[in-house]
Amino acid sequence: MPHTSYLDQMLQQHWLSGPAYVRPVTVYFALSSAQPQQAQGSGANPWNFIEPETVYGYGRVAVATNTTNFVPVSDEPANGYQLQNGILIAFPASTGPWLENAPLGYGGLWDAPNGGNLLSFGPLNPTVQVPGPAYTIQIQPGQYVDSLV
Repeated sequence: MPHTSYLDQMLQQHWLSGPAYVRPVTVYFALSSAQPQQAQGSGANPWNFIEPETVYGYGRVAVATNTTNFVPVSDEPANGYQLQNGILIAFPASTGPWLENAPLGYGGLWDAPNGGNLLSFGPLNPTVQVPGPAYTIQIQPGQYVDSLV
């Protein structure tokens, strides 16, 4: 899952010229029906990250940034470094259909529970759908992989 140009810029400034980038102690896992884009655009969805509305119980899930919640991939690729979720990421039970039962095929990490900046994103395999009330989406350990490549 690639980092966005926003995070790349923050890390580059931190490393070479400042100001220092302070990593969030909590990131917020979100779901999207559309493939996000790396560069921030303009408009209502600047990264093309289409989330369900909160009216049916959807909300980003807070995950602390630590070595339990994000662990190295056991078999690192030769050309990069990867971390994966080390814990189950569980969304609250739905109270109705999310995005009219559209497939939610992408996950992303944000620096805020609402709004904020998309830090990284990538596909979910398998995609998930919420056709009505009482559905619970769970991202299993290792299902979300964050990569520098």
